[in-house]
Amino acid sequence: TIDSAYEKFAPGVAGYTGLPEDADGSLAIKATRMSDIVSRKQEWLWPGRLPKGQLVLLGGMPGAGKSTISSEIAACLTAGRVWPDGADYTTEMGVMWCVTEEDMRCTVKPRLVAGGGNPELIVLPETTESVKLSSNMAALEYSLTHAKELDGFEIGLVIMDPFMNYVGSQNSNSDGETREILDPLAQVLQRTGVTMLGICHLNKKANMVDPIHALMGTTAFAGIARSIHFALRISERRVFAICKSSGGAEDKYP
Repeated sequence: TIDSAYEKFAPGVAGYTGLPEDADGSLAIKATRMSDIVSRKQEWLWPGRLPKGQLVLLGGMPGAGKSTISSEIAACLTAGRVWPDGADYTTEMGVMWCVTEEDMRCTVKPRLVAGGGNPELIVLPETTESVKLSSNMAALEYSLTHAKELDGFEIGLVIMDPFMNYVGSQNSNSDGETREILDPLAQVLQRTGVTMLGICHLNKKANMVDPIHALMGTTAFAGIARSIHFALRISERRVFAICKSSGGAEDKYP
């Protein structure tokens, strides 16, 4: 029944009968007055597509071009050149590239170089475990904060491909468990100003009426990400489409 389900999943609420007799100010919710918040404009790595200091997801089926798109993004950033849509970017910036499903020597580096990227501005974590979000969030934040002294240049983008391999959640379909990892990650990205691009596989059985629901894992991924893109194959065309963009324009699907 609804009542039994409520008691199972919200026992603290179901058993609440009112304030205890010894209640005092220590129970009060700590809050900040909105007038004390300093407003600011969203800054962008790629205007309208890659917001600075935020989590961005790129989903797509195998062979749709996810890795090629991420390589082009890395090439643009490390070379400081114009974005594919003509948006200008003049400051060269480093990339931390975490990849497990492609060969760095045979595929990833040659593709980056062919796209005009600068491999001197890319760092590659030696192990997946060293950047696993569930266990090494502090190491990630330290490395991003101190990138200038550690690597000789600032890191502007972290690519995790595939993202799920680096989250480290025991159950990626558990909204609560996933948020315990992604909420702190969002705070790390905001503090450092670094953008994270997570490459995601799609659920082959998902209803594609709303592509966001096709992302593998819990809806927490789509909820916390500020920008979501999809690599699509439509007949002979390859499409890089925006499905969600908090603070930016959204594409219309062909």
